[in-house]
Parts: sequence; structure tokens; C-alpha cells
Amino acid sequence: MFKFILIYDEEKLFDAEVMEVKTDTENGIITILDKHQQHMSKISQNITYKTQNGSQTIEFSEGFLYTNGEVCFAVIDK
Repeated sequence: MFKFILIYDEEKLFDAEVMEVKTDTENGIITILDKHQQHMSKISQNITYKTQNGSQTIEFSEGFLYTNGEVCFAVIDK
């Protein structure tokens, strides 16, 4: 489990522990897991995060994602 923060229009839509984050990047689909290597990329279309209670998918036009292995941030524009 790792912390995932999803931001839209300068507001937090989600801020909690997740098991994985999956999204489309410029280079294909990426899945972020706990202790993932540092990564930053432009993202588009949708992002899915999985918690112990299930998964949630958010559709959007564009954004970016950053992880340092302990925290993952996604900033999106619907």
C-alpha cells in the first residue's frame, strides 16, 4: 500500500492508501505499485486506483503523474 493523491482544479479528489494506480501515458499503459521507481509522465484518458474496498476509474482529458515510490500524485484536467 502507498499514498495516492489525485488533484483536479486545485482540489483533492482523493487522498488515501491504495494498492495500485493504472493509467495511460504517452508511452502506453503504466501500473504504479508500492515502492515503484521514481517516475513522471504525461497522462491522458483515464486513471484507475485500487483500494482494499475495490477500484475507481476517473476519466479526464490530460494531466501528469509523479511517484517517488512512497507517494503518487496525479494532477488532471477534466
